[in-house]
Amino acid sequence: MAADNTTINGPADLTGKTVCVGVSTTYQDYVQGTLKLGSGAPPFDFQISGANLQTYTTDTDALDNLALGDGVRCDAAISAQQTIQAYIDDGGKIKLVGDPLYYEPLSVAFDKNDPSDAQSLSEAVGNIIDDMHADGTLSALSKKWYNGVDWTVSSASKGSVSPSA
Repeated sequence: MAADNTTINGPADLTGKTVCVGVSTTYQDYVQGTLKLGSGAPPFDFQISGANLQTYTTDTDALDNLALGDGVRCDAAISAQQTIQAYIDDGGKIKLVGDPLYYEPLSVAFDKNDPSDAQSLSEAVGNIIDDMHADGTLSALSKKWYNGVDWTVSSASKGSVSPSA
């Protein structure tokens, strides 16, 4: 969509449109209406219905296909807001529209089958992260690396819509 095109302003405008996402992502589940985030996640509503889903290997592949232009391969893409913004900052010809669709809690994962003591490592890393939250280090790092946005609060990992620009 051209930068001055206003046909897609948010999720409700995606009915009948082709939406690009990375395969096997929460964005794919969201478009399909099957996303379940579990306990601790803020509630959300499915705001997209009747869209045609097109999956790509990665979110960046979805954004690359969106950047080809209106309706060439898709009309919009969904990814994390920071992914979309980084793509735009790197010269991608798309724009970010609408409010976040949902908020996804994220975590650090460890292989519990690893021969090392994964439980002790998990607890130690958990304590370090708790300390970084408490003293503001984690917020400062987020703001430094994500254009002043603190992704450590409950709004972290926003799934957002991006039509082509």
